[in-house]
Amino acid sequence: RCIRRQMRQGGSHDAIGQIGIDRQRQVRPVLLGGRHRQHRHRALGVEPREVGGGQVGPEAGGREHPAHLNANAGGQATKARHIRRPPRVAVYHAPMTHDLFRTDAYLRSCPATVTAITGQGIVLDRTVFYPLGGGQAGDAGTLELADGRVIAIADTRKGKDDEGHFTDEICHIPASDGHPALSNQDFCAQLGLAVGDTVTARIDWTRRHRLMRFHTTTHLLCHLVPRLVNGCSITPDYARLDFAMTEPLDKDALSAGIAALVAAAHPVAVGHITDAELDANPALVKSMSVQPPRGSGTVRTIRIGTATADADRTGTTDLIDFQPCGGTHVANTSEIGAVVVTRIEKKSANSRRVVLGFAD
Repeated sequence: RCIRRQMRQGGSHDAIGQIGIDRQRQVRPVLLGGRHRQHRHRALGVEPREVGGGQVGPEAGGREHPAHLNANAGGQATKARHIRRPPRVAVYHAPMTHDLFRTDAYLRSCPATVTAITGQGIVLDRTVFYPLGGGQAGDAGTLELADGRVIAIADTRKGKDDEGHFTDEICHIPASDGHPALSNQDFCAQLGLAVGDTVTARIDWTRRHRLMRFHTTTHLLCHLVPRLVNGCSITPDYARLDFAMTEPLDKDALSAGIAALVAAAHPVAVGHITDAELDANPALVKSMSVQPPRGSGTVRTIRIGTATADADRTGTTDLIDFQPCGGTHVANTSEIGAVVVTRIEKKSANSRRVVLGFAD
């Protein structure tokens, strides 16, 4: 009824009233939009679909709409000439990347299908590559083509729409070595990589594992320095946390505290809480600069130590840290190894920066 009402009113419109099945056989909303939307998403490698038995978009030319799209409330078809048609539209499925690393940070590779090639990078239907976010650097690695050729991936970022808002796409950015003047699309075209091709996505595991060790250490640091964090950066070579505080910190004491928590071999577990639970416990959010994503109904969490619910089984209630986090972590603090505080800086009158490095 909404579509018929918009058609009677005429003019350009966007309507959400159909669903489709993507390559993973998941139900996705199908958007009906203006002609410019078709051309923009064709550039992403997404072709128009047929809806209701009739092709839409410029390809439809001057064909009449199928009778069932022109049916009135009484079930009788009206003549097409009585309806002022809106602009021809295209139907597309917005790409979405299944982020496998959220549930298994130790997964090093996976088969995947190319869903789009854009100026932002190569988009896959699933990936083990973590995109830059929450202070953690994006993954690097390779995409192996079916014929054995390899595309080096220098970085991974979250996709953005035309207005700069993050999307559900994860963009794998090819290394520019040897082709600095080529766009991602031209580079992939030279290699013969196209939308629909199958690749093997493989991360640089040594680099990723260093990021995981550092990220878990920053959570240990939040336990040792119970202050809000107003800045964070996690790279393969160092990590830093900026604490909102005025008191001085002792580098050697913090290093000793980290070593003790690492030696205690505390388990690290991924979990989830509801948005309502997070709202009821705002102190779980320890970062002033990065807020956990909302909207899905649940928020991913990282717990270090034994949860209170497991106290009877384990005989201990050593909960070290519990907070929302979307990053990758080791499974046990003993896996962190030798990490020390390399320096402490006074960034401002109300901020202290703690920098971490590997001792080995």
